[in-house]
Amino acid sequence: MARPSFLDSAWPFTLKIGGRDLHDFGIVTLSAPQLNMSPVDVPFDVLPSRHVAVPSTGAFRPSPFVISGQMAGGSVAELRTNLDTFKQSAVSLRGSAFDIVTPLKLETADYTDRYFPVVYTGGFTAQVVGSNPTGQTIANFTLPLLRLTPFAIANSPTNATPTATGPSFEVLSAGTAPCAPRIEIEGSSTTPSFYMTDCSFYADLDYDLSYTKIDGSSAAGTSGATTPIDQFEPGDLNGGRYIQAGTFTTSFGSIVQNPTEGTVFLWINPAFDVTGGDQVLFEYYIDANNKIYLWWDDSDDDWALTKAIGGSPVTLNTSTASTHSAGDYIRLAFSYGGDGMKIYVDGGTATSNATTTGITGTSGTIYLGDQAASLRPACKYNQIAMLPFQLDDDTVRRYMMTPELVRPHSVNKARLASLNANERVVLDFETGTATHINTSLTQTNDIGNWDTNGWPLVRAPKTCFYLPSGESASSIKINYRKRYL
Repeated sequence: MARPSFLDSAWPFTLKIGGRDLHDFGIVTLSAPQLNMSPVDVPFDVLPSRHVAVPSTGAFRPSPFVISGQMAGGSVAELRTNLDTFKQSAVSLRGSAFDIVTPLKLETADYTDRYFPVVYTGGFTAQVVGSNPTGQTIANFTLPLLRLTPFAIANSPTNATPTATGPSFEVLSAGTAPCAPRIEIEGSSTTPSFYMTDCSFYADLDYDLSYTKIDGSSAAGTSGATTPIDQFEPGDLNGGRYIQAGTFTTSFGSIVQNPTEGTVFLWINPAFDVTGGDQVLFEYYIDANNKIYLWWDDSDDDWALTKAIGGSPVTLNTSTASTHSAGDYIRLAFSYGGDGMKIYVDGGTATSNATTTGITGTSGTIYLGDQAASLRPACKYNQIAMLPFQLDDDTVRRYMMTPELVRPHSVNKARLASLNANERVVLDFETGTATHINTSLTQTNDIGNWDTNGWPLVRAPKTCFYLPSGESASSIKINYRKRYL
């Protein structure tokens, strides 16, 4: 979107402001190179009061840029009319005292499903420079604007309606930048509660077995180690847990995970080379017929992913053999879901198949090694993360190469009192408000009836709306506008 835009008959429009194509104003060429801005997470849609003052203060400053080009008219009078109409269309002030700032929608030809919110800052200039070969009067113009967000906003909202009773998962896709959802809940006989989460499991294995679960709570894994040498590798700046081959079981219990789709990351130093025999590095185990595990296939000298679907296992091997040595730092990831099963090694291109069927069950145990305790590797584990949704290839590679991007982020929202039948609450995470609407349609502030555990964003590019066990989704609706960097 950063490239200059020029009139082309193949494009539906060049640039729109407030829904009007700039070509309507006689503009024949234009450029807006400042559309290439750095990503910053700020609110969207209706202009927040904290951005009314220009210049603003705070974490983000609206960014000034100009649209410049040439405008034509059949005569000087027609050119003047075009200029006046253009300026009127770009006015961002409303109200009797012109003190209400209303953003304009700036749309580009190559992305018709999104817009940038901008305001006109004044100082419009135009200068007649001559005429074109057909005799039309030509003027150079400069339109100064203020871009309010560093991302584009979807023209149409995305609506999601969770189903079933918890534990259940509704994956929300945010585009390429975080955005804020609105959640509407209709009354029932129970107190509504839900989580916005993006990690089902996360462990940074420095000097303990502490891990974070889908609800944001922490727990400690278990092992049968009896001496420090069985637990840790000394002298490593970044810590990490070193497991001696076959000496003990390391496990993490009560891991709630989306059975339909997911992504898993492992940052490890295996203590075996390509001749080390079959080794299971990670297994998510629900029961003997429903599990998924990543392992080293010694017969093919490559990494393999096996998913047991109701007792019918499907195995995917990487397309090329590995040549790693013992102790090498290796980044591994795999995913499963609507895009099939996929394996990634050190940020490389994914190996995949078309298997999309999920497993049965939503709560299991993670084993470092295999549940059967027969193929436990000698390996140092640095970090492990399991996400309740399938990420796209580019995002997986970006997260693999930068582990700091993968951190648990779970926000629990729970109402402290029951919501009566036929009453509603709207949670607006853009403005940080909770509005109660009773049966007489009277609106009151409901913030005091909810916990204060944060106001979540739909983290780019996805997050998960998770209902815990026993919660019903029948009265919940989610609405948000995707954002694009």
